[in-house]
Amino acid sequence: MSAARRSAVLSLLVAPLLLVACAGGAPAATTAPPASSAPASASPTAAASPTAVPEPTWHRFSTESGMASVSIPPTWTVEGGAVASDVGDVEWIWVRNSLQHEMALLAIGNGGDRGGACDDWDGDGTAFVPARIHLVEEVDVTGESLDDGPPAYLYAATVQPAEGDFSFHVGYSTERPEGDRMPCLTYDDVAVPEGYPWVTLGTPSASMGGGLWQVDSFDAGAAYAETEEYAALVDVLRSLRLEAAR
Repeated sequence: MSAARRSAVLSLLVAPLLLVACAGGAPAATTAPPASSAPASASPTAAASPTAVPEPTWHRFSTESGMASVSIPPTWTVEGGAVASDVGDVEWIWVRNSLQHEMALLAIGNGGDRGGACDDWDGDGTAFVPARIHLVEEVDVTGESLDDGPPAYLYAATVQPAEGDFSFHVGYSTERPEGDRMPCLTYDDVAVPEGYPWVTLGTPSASMGGGLWQVDSFDAGAAYAETEEYAALVDVLRSLRLEAAR
């Protein structure tokens, strides 16, 4: 499926649907000791017990069918819904940070044909583009109600789909990214058990209004991969769980 077709489908998803003080008594008066008397020793004071600070609670949100869910930090928000499209019925969740920037899109499609071709983004005749890969890990995304599926690879990379054009991306791939090139940027497909609906999860691309993710260079992308926001985003995507329909 072409980027234009995918953009047209996913553009249907962008419209929001929202979702001690202690007071002590004065000390008693005492008579001053004579000058030759030794000074009175100070009484020891008990140290205050440290107070435990609770960790902020992350919250889990699922698609309408309950088949896909992610957890988000306490200051982040989600909006979700469902829509009929030319690739079938699609359920979706937008994940936004505390500044309401769109950080990731989770979508699950119950039927339909998305096509199968990846786009030749940089004109070299392949679906691979130059990249600096910051993270690759295999994630078990299947919940207790499902049999294990094929390996699902979570990655983070700075990619260069065209000369002088760089973008940062975090998402899933059915192929393990290796070396200095990224496979198929058309989808952020999650590997799922046989017969399960298709699932995608990743940061928005430029075709979906993902200008937030444009960077100046490979080094700029590497610098972002050292930030707390990036770490939180990876944890959100890592939290993906798939279940049988409820």
